[in-house]
Order: sequence, then C-alpha cells, then structure tokens
Amino acid sequence: MDSGIWATWYDLPEDGRDEFLDWLHGTHLPALVARPGYLWAASYEVLRESPAPPERRYDPATEPDGDIGMGWHFIQMVGAPAPRVFFNPNWDALPEVTSPEARAMFGRRIGTRHAILMEEGRVDGTEAGA
Repeated sequence: MDSGIWATWYDLPEDGRDEFLDWLHGTHLPALVARPGYLWAASYEVLRESPAPPERRYDPATEPDGDIGMGWHFIQMVGAPAPRVFFNPNWDALPEVTSPEARAMFGRRIGTRHAILMEEGRVDGTEAGA
C-alpha cells in the first residue's frame, strides 16, 4: 500500500519538451521504480487553464530567486509505502536525480516545486463513496 507520495510540479518550454518527456518516461521514472521501496511512478500533463488567478500564475520574468516555483502544467508523482522512504536516502541525493544527465534534463524544467505527502486514511471497496 502506498501512503507516501513525492509530487513535483513544473512547466516545460516548447523547445525540447518531447525530448524531456521521452527521457522522463523511458529512463528516469523506470529507474525510480527500480529503487527499493518505490512502488510506482507517473507523469501527468494538465490540459486545462490554470485555476489560479493571473497574478498567481508562474511568470519567469517576475519570480524572485528562492521562491517556491509556481509551475503546474506537468506533475510527476512517485508512490512509496511511507514518506520516510523518500528520506533514506534523501530523494534529492539519489543517483537517478543527481547524475549529469538528470541534472541537465531537470534544468529544462521551469517553476519546479516538490512536496512529500502522506496519506492519513483511505477507504476502499463499497464504502469508498461514503
């Protein structure tokens, strides 16, 4: 069961987008799933307009250094049995994240932000609607 999720939101420029997504789906996500404790990995593209008002949307010209990224067009998610899996070793120190190839690819992302999430409860089966 997965009660830990590592989520990453980001945007991508049009130039090189397909190359990044091919690498993400063909190399990076499979490498993460092969790690002990990592149960699944997925990538999604948001195909609708941002729910945020225009003043809260990501604008690379106005985002100050050090602020939390406001990217939202893409989300990468990784599941684990518990959030602690992402901290032993720390997710941002993994070879799959720190290799020169990965760093070059991640350098293409715009407005990146990460969150480690924990599920507190879940209802499955016929009671899920209640």
